[in-house]
Amino acid sequence: MRNGQRITCPGGQATAACAKTTADKLCRSAGWNGSRNQTFQTVSGRNYIADVLCVRTGF
Repeated sequence: MRNGQRITCPGGQATAACAKTTADKLCRSAGWNGSRNQTFQTVSGRNYIADVLCVRTGF
């Protein structure tokens, strides 16, 4: 969650590439270098990025 809101891919895309790019941006905004893992969670027919693992190196 960012600012109390679930995170979605721009345009509601549900692709692995979009999840990776969006998770990387989230991690970088929090001071990390990127993300290693992330998944999608579907709630009421909408896809959200979930379970993001931010890393300092090796992403």
